[in-house]
Amino acid sequence: MLKHCVFLNFKPEFTIAEPAEVFGRLSGLVKEIDGLQSFEYGGNLDFENKSSDYSEGFIATFPLLSIA
Repeated sequence: MLKHCVFLNFKPEFTIAEPAEVFGRLSGLVKEIDGLQSFEYGGNLDFENKSSDYSEGFIATFPLLSIA
């Protein structure tokens, strides 16, 4: 499996509810995109201190069909 991790910040003018709406819509793509197995999102818990500049993140999981 392939896990694609994305870290981001929303613009300051976003309301508190808007990020949840965006992530909710992206989660809906699991039903629409063949091969997208799961979509997880939430606040960035940067235990390794590698992405502290970003407050939010998501992980999209895809099957690994082959190894080149």
